[in-house]
Amino acid sequence: MAAHQTVDGLPHLADQEYTMVVRSAHQLVKATLTELEIRFPPMRRYTEEHHRRTAEDLFAGFIVWTGAIRAARRARPEPRPHARPAGPPAQ
Repeated sequence: MAAHQTVDGLPHLADQEYTMVVRSAHQLVKATLTELEIRFPPMRRYTEEHHRRTAEDLFAGFIVWTGAIRAARRARPEPRPHARPAGPPAQ
């Protein structure tokens, strides 16, 4: 009998890309918005609210893109449980 692995009871943790994105979501959004300000200088004048809505739009686009990737891979249609809440990495 093989030894029990941590990911055996948590299959979503076996997907390293998913886990990496969930754990670094805050930094990814911040880096993306910073890069957008470099490439689109008028964005530097956006209000905090406008930045938040832009981030929401980016997230919505990402969800659509992820759905297309999952469909192409014939992945399960149901959502995966979160590895942990999005936000700064745990210390």
